[in-house]
Amino acid sequence: GLLERDIYRLQLVELQGNKVKEADETERSRLEIAHLRKQVNASALALDKKLNTIEALRENLDAAERKLQDVHRDHNAASRGQSRLGEEMARAAALQKEVQALKDERRSLEASNSARTTE
Repeated sequence: GLLERDIYRLQLVELQGNKVKEADETERSRLEIAHLRKQVNASALALDKKLNTIEALRENLDAAERKLQDVHRDHNAASRGQSRLGEEMARAAALQKEVQALKDERRSLEASNSARTTE
């Protein structure tokens, strides 16, 4: 009887020890899982921040590209305007020469008329 009872108690204590050991391991695993979850959440937040930064940079790049297109368009318009201005200035110079030639011709005709009337 006593030996059997002591063996039974020993087995019971071993069983309880195993349960405690399993509970400790379960608690350690639970804590490790909680820690890993915190790390995953922190990584997810960091990734979200990076994605938001990338999106903001992409929007800034798009805005800069639109501004550059505007500058190119304005430059092209100014070049066309400058080209037209050059053409108009050339026409004006040609007209000025024509006017001067007509004035010279008129003076010449007036001089020749004046010479005929004095004869």
